[in-house]
Amino acid sequence: MLRAPQSQFLKPEDRAICQRVVDQITADAKWYSTSIDGQILASTTLTLFQSGVVNETNLLAHVRAPPRLHEADRLALLLRRDLFDLNLLADLAIASALALSFVVSTVRQCGFSKTLTM
Repeated sequence: MLRAPQSQFLKPEDRAICQRVVDQITADAKWYSTSIDGQILASTTLTLFQSGVVNETNLLAHVRAPPRLHEADRLALLLRRDLFDLNLLADLAIASALALSFVVSTVRQCGFSKTLTM
């Protein structure tokens, strides 16, 4: 039977710190601790605690902080936005060319071809 080392378990005072952080945030956000948000919050709190954020004030600040994007993620989002803008511009250019073509063909059908050059 495999058994985890004692160092992997939280002491009662450590659990109390994590519980106070979870209780504070769920009260502020008006969540139930049994909701999915409450469960994610508890998991995040434990992960941060086990990663070394053991001071209650720091733990509370880390859990409340908005997630930060890594530089690569931020650049990828900017690139996607720029590509979206370029695709939009290309679509507008195509629509404008089609509209101009329609106008030119309509004008030519009406007999004004001598005055219109493309």
